[in-house]
Amino acid sequence: VEARENFARTRSSLGNEIAARSDEVLATLRSELSSAVASDRAAEPSPRRAPAKRQALEATASSNGSFAKSVDAELKQTNKTLTALNKKFDRFDDRVSVEVKDHDHRLRKLERSTRR
Repeated sequence: VEARENFARTRSSLGNEIAARSDEVLATLRSELSSAVASDRAAEPSPRRAPAKRQALEATASSNGSFAKSVDAELKQTNKTLTALNKKFDRFDDRVSVEVKDHDHRLRKLERSTRR
């Protein structure tokens, strides 16, 4: 039971930490992208540099979006793995509990038979 509680605490703390870090990364990327867009709008674009800047901003936005998707996919996979491990642990814990009960029952039977 103690191991199950430790596992549950570890699982929840890992999930919270991953979620917090991914939120921080996404917030940082959003702020960098918005500051880049704001600085681009504030500066006077020259006719030659405007398409290059636009392409750079589009590439940055695209890479940020793909990064967010990959982080989301990793979080989903981690959650699936943790859920599967939790199920396996529950089955193991149930099996061990049954074995312990059986062992205790056999010991009581032996103790009763030696008393007679």
